Amino acid sequence: MPFSYVRKSFFAAQPSTTRGSPFILGGDPKGKKFLYVNEKNVFIRDIENPAICDMYCVHEIILTVAKYAPSGNYIASAGTC
Repeated sequence: MPFSYVRKSFFAAQPSTTRGSPFILGGDPKGKKFLYVNEKNVFIRDIENPAICDMYCVHEIILTVAKYAPSGNYIASAGTC
């Protein structure tokens, strides 16, 4: 019996932290979104409504940072090998 599913909300994971290490939270140049990493994923959330979230999960390594380009059109992410 087929059924349809409509996503109403997305519960994003909290930022991953390591004891004794700094945590980097990035923001877009327009000041409307912020981003952070958790394990192998990058989460991009809206400042005014944090329930609005995009997630990129194409990485093969554990990420440590994600940042917007000055133009706001690209995001760079890096991690440890």
